[in-house]
Amino acid sequence: MKLLRKIIDIEIEKAMRGGKTLRAKSTLKMSLILAVSLLIFMPAAFAQDKLQQGIDAFNNAEYFEAHVLLDELVAENETNAVFQYYYGLSLLRIDQAKQALGVLENAVELNPNDAEYHYALASAYVARANELSILRAMSMGRTYKRTLLKAVELDASHVGATRALTDYFLGFPRVIGGNEKAGRALLQTLKELDATSAVEAEALNEWGNDIERAEELFLTAVSMPGGSASIRLSLGKFYLDDKRYSEAIPHLHQFIDFPKTHWSDSDSISKGHTFLAAAYHFLNDESKFSEHKLAAEETSLTEKDRRTIKAWFEHWDIEYN
Repeated sequence: MKLLRKIIDIEIEKAMRGGKTLRAKSTLKMSLILAVSLLIFMPAAFAQDKLQQGIDAFNNAEYFEAHVLLDELVAENETNAVFQYYYGLSLLRIDQAKQALGVLENAVELNPNDAEYHYALASAYVARANELSILRAMSMGRTYKRTLLKAVELDASHVGATRALTDYFLGFPRVIGGNEKAGRALLQTLKELDATSAVEAEALNEWGNDIERAEELFLTAVSMPGGSASIRLSLGKFYLDDKRYSEAIPHLHQFIDFPKTHWSDSDSISKGHTFLAAAYHFLNDESKFSEHKLAAEETSLTEKDRRTIKAWFEHWDIEYN
């Protein structure tokens, strides 16, 4: 600011030597202040505008666009919790789990009292665990649980964290933190918070125990208001595994048509097309098989997506080239 004042005084002195009036001096002073202020503050305003553009893109499920916008702002936002949160989520959505984990850990450190930040960090732990060996993934399980417990502690009404913790307690063995009793108690809490999410959780838990009960719960979940995209993908997979291919197809199409803003971190349109391709293959509809196989490849956003397509086809003994 001292430099700014000196520049203005020099320019005014020049104007006075040139015969400018006192009024002209005052006008010139204000003009110079405005001009220099714009030079100082416009870059910050531009950066803030780009940050908002990145956030808007993310909220519209334009994840690559969000990442590109936010990636340009990393250097000046190392202590900005909101930036770190959205930048981490954008990395998570484009399958950069390792980098996302570090960014979201920083976001939580900057803003430790927000349940949503802890929930996002827990999602990053899951994504990163899926990239690791079984032993290393298991070691991350307890950290994941602690992160979810903190989210629920901060906000007992957080549906996502309560649901994820319920799935963890019911779906994992006790040796890595599973707890049937705690899971059942949380399931009751979840029913009070979000009945649809509770039915979805129960359906997934029954899948490996009671097929008929699981199907009943799946069908109930997809008919309830507010049902997720994921449950439609899971029901399609459920029917694929049970070799009921015609019944799988409509649910998989519903998944693909579902608004992407309602998808979970593990959902992808590529996966939906892959499952549809498999269903049509087993129904001997090679035209539809080729159509959805191509769609799966074209909607693969990352190399991980492409490896996943191949892995699923190998799982079903479908030739893939």
